[in-house]
Amino acid sequence: MVECLQDGDISIRRRALELTFALINDSNIRVLVRELLTFLEKADKEFKPRITSEIAAAADRYKGEGIKEDTKVV
Repeated sequence: MVECLQDGDISIRRRALELTFALINDSNIRVLVRELLTFLEKADKEFKPRITSEIAAAADRYKGEGIKEDTKVV
């Protein structure tokens, strides 16, 4: 699914992005956000605001999940 973010068809990229956002949970947030950040570097200009908003929302929703106490940013 993440590979579809690189598809030549913008409608496939858009759907893959929506699916990626929907699949984020506490067990995969680190992996999917890393993929989204990689995609953000090359993403179409129209996708960038939404990607950053979704990453921020996921970070807030799952803050602290899978992060050791001594590595949290305060």
